[in-house]
Amino acid sequence: MGKNRGKIGNSACRERHVRGPGERGKHGKNGKNGKKREKREKRPTPEGRRERSRDAARCRRSREAEVFGQLALALPFARGVSAHLDKASIMRLTISYLRVQRLLAAGQRHPKIHPEPQNPS
Repeated sequence: MGKNRGKIGNSACRERHVRGPGERGKHGKNGKNGKKREKREKRPTPEGRRERSRDAARCRRSREAEVFGQLALALPFARGVSAHLDKASIMRLTISYLRVQRLLAAGQRHPKIHPEPQNPS
């Protein structure tokens, strides 16, 4: 792999619309002219499967890196710090940040009922 490692074009990593059960294209069950299509008996070659698998893995890694990058930038750190964090650190810091936020929010909802006694001076 060369300089473009991890970078892929739009054509390699496209989101596909998966139709649900009973959902058909705009021409219905039979094709555009009303005739059923004949199925071709074309078996995928091992090379073709490997290539598709590699492309799918690249696509997954690309999306994963994008999500981790966005998550790192959402953390309350300087951009220079968050740009150099690894995935495990991003997850660990995000979990800690969310726990602190939850703890602070719970403390604001339940103020102390009894005030602290003041020392008479």
